[in-house]
Amino acid sequence: MNKVLFESKYFDFWLNNVRLSAKDNVITHLRKFESFLSCKGFSGELDFDNFHGSLKYPGRFLPINEKDIDEFVAYLRDHCNSSKFVLSVI
Repeated sequence: MNKVLFESKYFDFWLNNVRLSAKDNVITHLRKFESFLSCKGFSGELDFDNFHGSLKYPGRFLPINEKDIDEFVAYLRDHCNSSKFVLSVI
């Protein structure tokens, strides 16, 4: 699997700068997000500010949006059998 999330600047910053005793629990859910990105065909360097490219306008990008998060929640529900609790805190 492409490790686009775990090799990103976002993960590196989070891992080295955020104090959290339960990082392993968060990493479990990040793996699911990375799997979701892979299923959606995402490749390249992860940049949430320039997440969507345009076939009609090459070089133009849009940030990650609410639709992407909704699709991830549906992915968790349909493919990961996530609990209602997990789905409610996202």
